[in-house]
Amino acid sequence: MPKPMTVQNHGNLGRLIQKWVLDPTSRPKEGDLVELKRQLNDADVSAMIDPAVTTFRFATHKSDELVLRLPPKDMWEEHRKRLETEDYNLPPFYREVSAPGAQPHASVDDKLAFDEERLGDYTIANCA
Repeated sequence: MPKPMTVQNHGNLGRLIQKWVLDPTSRPKEGDLVELKRQLNDADVSAMIDPAVTTFRFATHKSDELVLRLPPKDMWEEHRKRLETEDYNLPPFYREVSAPGAQPHASVDDKLAFDEERLGDYTIANCA
């Protein structure tokens, strides 16, 4: 399965998410993909949502709550398999990352180790 959403302008996406955080009434209604796509387009995010995606929801939490976001098993297995033959695909704003697994033509072991570190960080970061 491809990534559920790809983005060309991560800065604009971050600004849109910030708007949703600060003004919850500005968020599209959960599940309303048409409105979500409209807002992404209006914000010039240049996002593509995979046609297999049929719904969406917001996941938020309280400041005293730790949320551990886990990827779906099938997506994780496919992603790890892809690292055996492809370079690690990072958004352009990561260009300065010097971790061995992030570099073009990295070894499979380095890519898998970097991937585990990113998963760990992403899972606990809570975006703030």
